[in-house]
Amino acid sequence: MAIYVSCSTGFTMKDLYIYSNLFENLGTNINGKGWALRFTPYPMSDLSNTVTNWNIWNNVIIASTSTSTAYGIQLPYGNASNFSVRNNIIEGFDQGPVQNGTSGSGSNVSIENNIFYNNGNSNAAAGSIAYTNYANQNNLNVDPLFVSSTDFHLQSTSPAIGKGLNVGLTTDYAGNVPGNPPSIGAYESGSAVSVPTVPVYQSSVVASATPSLLEMTYSTTLANIVPDSSAFTVLVNSLARTVSTVAISGMKVQLTLASPIVTGDVVNVSYTVPATTSLQTVAGLQAVSISAQTVTNSVTLMIPVFSSAAVANATPSLLEMTYNLTLASILPAVSSFSVLVNSVATTVSSVAISGTKVQLTLSPAIKYGDIVNVSYTKPATNPLQVSAGGTAASISGIWVVNNLINATKDGTSVAVTLTLYPNHVHKLVNVLLGYASSLATQAATITPEILRISDLAGNLFVEKFLETGVTSIRIPLNLRSGIYNVLMLGNGTVLTSRKMMVY
Repeated sequence: MAIYVSCSTGFTMKDLYIYSNLFENLGTNINGKGWALRFTPYPMSDLSNTVTNWNIWNNVIIASTSTSTAYGIQLPYGNASNFSVRNNIIEGFDQGPVQNGTSGSGSNVSIENNIFYNNGNSNAAAGSIAYTNYANQNNLNVDPLFVSSTDFHLQSTSPAIGKGLNVGLTTDYAGNVPGNPPSIGAYESGSAVSVPTVPVYQSSVVASATPSLLEMTYSTTLANIVPDSSAFTVLVNSLARTVSTVAISGMKVQLTLASPIVTGDVVNVSYTVPATTSLQTVAGLQAVSISAQTVTNSVTLMIPVFSSAAVANATPSLLEMTYNLTLASILPAVSSFSVLVNSVATTVSSVAISGTKVQLTLSPAIKYGDIVNVSYTKPATNPLQVSAGGTAASISGIWVVNNLINATKDGTSVAVTLTLYPNHVHKLVNVLLGYASSLATQAATITPEILRISDLAGNLFVEKFLETGVTSIRIPLNLRSGIYNVLMLGNGTVLTSRKMMVY
C-alpha cells in the first residue's frame, strides 16, 4: 500500500493524520520510483498551495525488495507548517527514509523517535527546504527486531519497545493499549506479550474468616505503591469506619478496619485518587476514583458455644468453662455467673478469659466429692463473645466435672459389684450395687460415692452423688446410640465399672 497526495494551485490541505498502518510490498510510482507516502503540489512548479497540521505516527514502512524504491516518506513542497513524523519504523529504501520537500518553506517540523534501518543516505533525512523550528532528533539507526519478515510485531528484546513519544494514540494496529511511553512502530509489543492496561475496579468483599479486612479487587495486577489510608472511605451502616492500614497484594487492595464487620452490616467503600502514591500498575497506569461502591458482606456470625466445665485437682479454687471458639478479652461482671456447690451458692471472686476458657476463681475452694454446677446469664454489657462480635448464650445448671481426689484415702480395698439392666439401654437404666462387707464398717472408706457415665473418649454426660448404702438407683438417660463407661467411685477410688450399650 502507498499514499500519494497532490494539491492543486491555491488550495490548502490540513489536518491529515496517518497512524498505525503497515506499508509493505510497495510498487513504483509514475516516475518509476517507489514511495510509501508522497505529498506534492500540482503542477510541481506551483508553490502557492499550503499544507498544515500533517501527522505521520506509529507506522511500519517497508520497501519492496523487487523494485527501485526512493524514500519512505516525501514531505510536502510549498508552504508547509506543523507536521510531524514520529514513532515510525522505515526500512530498506534506496535513497533514504525521509526526503524533505525540495522547494518552498516550512516551519514547526519534527522528525523524532523513529527507527531508520537499512536505508540509503546513511539512514538520515535529506532535502533542501530551509525549515524553522525543525526537530530532527532521537531517531535510532538499529534493527527493529521484528518477529519475522512478514510479522511486524516486536520481539521482546526490540529496541523499539518503550522508545516512542506519547502522541495521544489510544490503541495500536492490533487494538492494544499503548504503554507509557509507547513503542515505536505499528504494534505496541510482541504478539504474545500482554500490554499494560488501566486497572479497573471490579468488586469488594469482607470474608467471614477475616471480618476486619475489606478487599477491593481490580482488573489487573497493581504495583506495590500504597496510597495513604485517607484516600479510602468505608461506611458501615452509613457511619464512617476508620481504615487503619492499607496493603497491596496482586490485584487486591486490602483495607484493615479499626473494628470488625458483623453479620448484617451494610458496607460501602470509596477511593479518591490522591496527589501522590495513587493506585497504579507497574507501567504507571492509574486507577480512577470510585464512590460508594457496595461491599459484599460475607461475615457469618460466629457464636461461641459452651463445651464443658471442670475443676482440676491441682487448682481446686478455679472452675474452667470451655467454649468451642477463642473468646475476646472482654470480661463480664462476676454477677453474670452462678456456681452451686452441693446445691449451695458459692462466691465467684473473679473472672478471667484465656483462649477458649472462662476461668472463675471460687471462694471457698472445691473439695473432693463436691457436686458442682455452673450457670451464666448473658449481661447487657460485656457479654462473653468472640472478636467478630458473636456472643455466647446463657446456660443454666450445667454440671461441672470435679476432678479432685482424696489425698488421705483409706488403703482398705472394698469389693463392690455393679449391675446394669436392661443393657441395651434406651431411655432408662437401673443400677444395682452389691457390697461384699458390712456397710457399717466400710462407710467411711467409700464415702463419698459418685456414679459417672462417660463416652469412650472420656466426655462426661452424667455425674451423680450417691447416698452411701443405697443399692438400687434408676437414672433416666437421653444419650445417642453407642457404648458408654459407667464408673462407681468411692472416696476418690474407682470401685467398679461396666460398659453400657445405648440404642
